[in-house]
Amino acid sequence: MAIQKYKLKYNINKLNEELNELWPLDRYQKRFNDRLTYNAFFQRVNEGTMPEHIKEAIELSIGRSVKDYFFLWDWRCLTTDLLKHRDDTNFEKNHLNEIWKNRVKFKSIPHEVAIVSLENTFTLNIWDDSDPKILKVKQSVTYEPGEIVVFNNIDDLHSGEVLNRDIPRRTLNCYV
Repeated sequence: MAIQKYKLKYNINKLNEELNELWPLDRYQKRFNDRLTYNAFFQRVNEGTMPEHIKEAIELSIGRSVKDYFFLWDWRCLTTDLLKHRDDTNFEKNHLNEIWKNRVKFKSIPHEVAIVSLENTFTLNIWDDSDPKILKVKQSVTYEPGEIVVFNNIDDLHSGEVLNRDIPRRTLNCYV
């Protein structure tokens, strides 16, 4: 199964309150306007600054350890969907090395990402592109606040759709 889905073993309202207190939305940085992250804002969570109990709750929920670097994402554009793509390891590596400067140097980017839904419901699609002329959805998972999806965002062609067009989508992302 390409996408694994888990229930977060932590109160989602408490998690949102804690994250908002530590990293208020008005401090998020605007992400450049490319086709995948239009109107996206992000907040990097530097190594060692995520409260340990939050990291442990994610690990307990998925049954695996996560790296000690996180991103908070906020899509303030109410209709932003995610176009089909694979995450670019060179971009990610350079982007992450730039973000953490001399603190963390990435030799390779982990291929699996864990995404904790903080706000809004989202359908994630993994595409079978073995025949480029006939793309079809291989797996589709809908997840909501308080749920986590884990998948290979480097190798798997993926896209997604926001289900509630009246509120922004927010996530906490980390590498497995």
